[in-house]
This record gives sequence, structure tokens and C-alpha cells, in this order.
Amino acid sequence: MTWTLERLQAVYENDQLRAHEKVYSANEIPLNYEAITTAWLTDALCKGHPGAEVVDFGWNAPDDGTSNRRRLQVAYNAAGREAALPTRIFCKASQGLANRYALGVSGAAYAESTFYNHVRPLLKGVNAPTGVFASYDDETLNSIVMVEDLTDQVTAFCDHTTRITRQLA
Repeated sequence: MTWTLERLQAVYENDQLRAHEKVYSANEIPLNYEAITTAWLTDALCKGHPGAEVVDFGWNAPDDGTSNRRRLQVAYNAAGREAALPTRIFCKASQGLANRYALGVSGAAYAESTFYNHVRPLLKGVNAPTGVFASYDDETLNSIVMVEDLTDQVTAFCDHTTRITRQLA
């Protein structure tokens, strides 16, 4: 499928007509973080854990760049706590038009969701966060990737000045 800016803009504008609608099933990709509900989070985060439910959640401040980023704090019922489900999650999405163009047209959103859904679970001992939930829609280029929040575990992140040793690589 060939994407033009005009075609993507039309798809995006159509999505914006529904931007106020809440999402309740993980089969739906939220159009913004405010659309997410406890039901959606329960469906996305509690699969495979009978009786586990998200009972409350909160967001930190938005951090928009190439992706729309937010940190999420989640509270579970007793079954979710017993299952040790993640309570601190880092989210990346392609909710804006520019984000969909940069991440969707380039294939990055598809590649990242595929990595976290199919490849990362097979890798042991890899220096990459554990995926919690990822979804991508090739009809709209909307996506969301949720990974464990490493804020308390990582003291420094790599940047363009980081020397990559063989061990780090």
C-alpha cells in the first residue's frame, strides 16, 4: 500500500471524528491516551491471568516527539497483584498526524510492535525492556507500544556520544 501525505491526512481526519470515544477492548487502538479505560487496560494487560483486573490508573505528563510518550501507573485487584502484573509502564504511540507519518510510513511502528509481540519474548538476557502490549493498524498507521518502565533500573541512557563496546552491543 502506498501512502501519500494527503491519504494519511484523510485517514487521520476521519479518526479525529471519533477521538472523543473511549476504548474498552484491546482490539481497538486508542486515538489518544484519554480514550483508555480500565476495561481496555484489563484486556491489554491481564490476558492469561484469570480474575485479574485493572481497578485504577494514572498518567504522567505528555512527552511528544517522534512518538507520543506517557508513563502509566496501574493498580490491580488482588488477582492482578498476586500475578505480579506490571504497575509502571512506558507507553509510545503514533496518535498525531506527524507521528503516523514518521513511524507509520517508515514501517517503524509495525517493526516495533512486531518485535515486542513476537521477537522480544524469545530473547533472554537481552538489554531491552520487556513488552507488555503492542498493537499496530496498517489501515490507519495508528499504534501503541507498552513496555516495562525502566526509570528506576537505568541510571543513564545511550545517546550519540555513547561508546558502544562489544559487551554492550
